[in-house]
Amino acid sequence: MFEVIVYAFNAIMPLLLLILFGFWLGRRGVLDEPFIKKLNSFAFTWLLSTQLFYSTYNIGSFSGIPWGPVIFAVLYVLFLFLVSLPSVRVLTPDDRRRSVLSQAFFRSNIAVLGIELATLLGGQEAAGVVAVLMAFVVIVNNISSVFSFTLFSLGQSASHVNVKKLLSDIEHNAMIRGLAAALLCLLIRGLLPKGADGSPIFTIRRNLPFLYTAIGNVSKAASPILLILLGARFQLSDVASMRRELSAGVLIRIVFAPALGFFLLWLLSGPLGLFTAPPAVFQAMLAVLASPCATTSTVMAAEMGGDDRFAGQLVVWSSIFSMGTMFLFIVVLRGLGLM
Repeated sequence: MFEVIVYAFNAIMPLLLLILFGFWLGRRGVLDEPFIKKLNSFAFTWLLSTQLFYSTYNIGSFSGIPWGPVIFAVLYVLFLFLVSLPSVRVLTPDDRRRSVLSQAFFRSNIAVLGIELATLLGGQEAAGVVAVLMAFVVIVNNISSVFSFTLFSLGQSASHVNVKKLLSDIEHNAMIRGLAAALLCLLIRGLLPKGADGSPIFTIRRNLPFLYTAIGNVSKAASPILLILLGARFQLSDVASMRRELSAGVLIRIVFAPALGFFLLWLLSGPLGLFTAPPAVFQAMLAVLASPCATTSTVMAAEMGGDDRFAGQLVVWSSIFSMGTMFLFIVVLRGLGLM
């Protein structure tokens, strides 16, 4: 039991410490609003897109992908996204908050927590599974997020969305471009002739290690900077004006969405036997289903017309309370012999 508590604590506490560091810097005036806005834009345009390129490029081979869990994760995220569209219209009258609250339904913090959390729970086997899940889930997350922000910035129903504008927003989204570049590299890598050991004759990692290392270093900078910026903009005084929406978003992200997701994963992989889900899959799915609101949602909200302060509150409070809820999910899943 103590080991499980340590897992949850070690997975979440580093994030909270960076947020607290940013909060302290903001109160000290080290990070003022103009600087935060510029760094926010830089992080969204360059750091996050590089992180997405790096994590997607590191998929070893399409042949080794556990397609059952991947398809489940993608379809479940899409299901949550579709459910969010009518639900947020009931939960809040503010379109700028609707677009952000929609993210709480389907967009977890897998990009920040995924590898570390999976490694703590299941070692390299679980980390390998979450790396593959991350590439596919992040694709769906970002496309769905752009659709959501575009939809609610128009203040219209989905049937009246300007499809041309939506496609343009997706095309010009820096994270989508980073993803597209990575997929293009994977496609080219798959078409290249193979050497005697069965590996492609050229990869960035092996043949251009200096470039691969530089990309990796930029990728690693994304999460710490985003968390520090989040803390710098955090205001306790904002909570009172958004208590209803904040409570709904936190509960949906760290309680209802993961509870339903784990039940469906068990049902489809166990009694129905549609695919195999060993403990490593459940360990990896913890980051997909039960982790707090994505740190990147704050940056995207600021860049695409959403309420970024509300997004920041969702990230902070869902991160704090997820220490308890993830612990409970781990205890239950281990008790059932699934993790």
